[in-house]
Amino acid sequence: MNFVAYLVLLCFLYISNRHLAVNLIREINVKSKELKELRWDYLTINSKLMYKSNFSQVVANAKSLDLEPLNTPPIIIELSKKEYESQN
Repeated sequence: MNFVAYLVLLCFLYISNRHLAVNLIREINVKSKELKELRWDYLTINSKLMYKSNFSQVVANAKSLDLEPLNTPPIIIELSKKEYESQN
């Protein structure tokens, strides 16, 4: 009788373990599909950002705001340490 109960317990553990493994595999498959979709979304957004941050696109967007790029380089202002401290 003890041997039969032991076999039933082993069968129950085997079936429950198999059931949990199948559910885990299904969940992993769902998560991998979600990850793949999120990766494609990331790549799409990243490529749009790279396109919009090109200099030509920035200039085109700035023109709609009535802004123009500088034709001369910026002027570098240099202060000595004493001048800087006297301003603060």
